[in-house]
Amino acid sequence: MACRFAERIAGKWRYVAILRRWFKWNGADWCEDTTREIDALAVALTRAAIYWPEADDLSPNEKRWICSNRTAGAVRALAASDRRISATPEDLGFATPPRGMRGTKWRRQRIAEPK
Repeated sequence: MACRFAERIAGKWRYVAILRRWFKWNGADWCEDTTREIDALAVALTRAAIYWPEADDLSPNEKRWICSNRTAGAVRALAASDRRISATPEDLGFATPPRGMRGTKWRRQRIAEPK
């Protein structure tokens, strides 16, 4: 599931581990996900997964487990480590934040469109 999730979001989403933040490409800039949209995408994928052909033989309990928020969080966390998704601040065109200022705003630079 995490591989499918990474495939779906690879063009528009990046995770910066040092900042512990998700960023979405809005067509001109990388914007921090402040509305937890990435969580909603992971939940939607896990809920859709019970209708995949691979899930036909699962028991009701297994399907319930797949639809859980815990599974969605695991899918999101695994996708964050995918090389298509993980990035550094420099990859997104940000100046590196100073030590001890994790999560605060820092100077941004113009960047090119994602690959």
